[in-house]
Amino acid sequence: MGKGGTNNQKLFLEIEKLNEVVKQSGTHIATIQKELNDTQWYLGEEKAKSQRLQEDVRDKIHYIQGLEEELQNLRRRHEESEWYLGEEKERRAQLEVTLQSAEQKCEDMEFQLNEMRARYDAIQKELNDTQWYLGEERGWRQKLEEQVRTYVNFEKRRYPRFSVDLPMEYTWGDSVAKQGRVINVSESGLLVYCAEQMEIGQALRLKLFFPSGSELNMMEIVNKVVWMDVYKGKDWGDYRSGVKFVDISPVDVDKLKSFLVSLPQ
Repeated sequence: MGKGGTNNQKLFLEIEKLNEVVKQSGTHIATIQKELNDTQWYLGEEKAKSQRLQEDVRDKIHYIQGLEEELQNLRRRHEESEWYLGEEKERRAQLEVTLQSAEQKCEDMEFQLNEMRARYDAIQKELNDTQWYLGEERGWRQKLEEQVRTYVNFEKRRYPRFSVDLPMEYTWGDSVAKQGRVINVSESGLLVYCAEQMEIGQALRLKLFFPSGSELNMMEIVNKVVWMDVYKGKDWGDYRSGVKFVDISPVDVDKLKSFLVSLPQ
């Protein structure tokens, strides 16, 4: 073969090499293309993950913002609760003071109530005793009134009584002379009004003063109290007593009879 044949052979070899290179390059390009496709797929996946992560982050941010708002609300409510708690503590302190004062008042009232109960019991006992004594006194007074009525009726039958209004002085024992009034006169005794209570059976020394112009001016008589009662009436005295003559001179008896005859019954 000549020189031209050698050059063709070289060319052929070069073409073979180039084809080999192209073939290898195609394989390499296919590999790269596959890697590129895989990379694009991963990038798509990563973008999707990134979007999901961004959405999650946004959701988390919104959630955190909601938590922060709720935390602020909780803090505000906590501050309000602290303020109300302070107010409540102050009200409670005032209520405790009021309660202590009320308890003290209750104790004082209970003490006063016990005292009033004791006083009531004492008064009730006194009332019961008084009622008992009144019952006794009524019985005694009824008996006394019966005796007085019996005596007065007897005296009325024996000696007529005359209404008068004469001053008198009376004493008993060593007492000082006191003033009184004679309202009723008979030949056996007098009805007198005194400023003090007499005892039945008590002896009275009495000075009886008569009006001017009468035969008698003054007469002294020793008397005995036969009955007595309380009389809240005119200014004659609070106690009314019936007295019976015990010691009177015969002359004074005659003068008294003459004075009584001159009086209307």
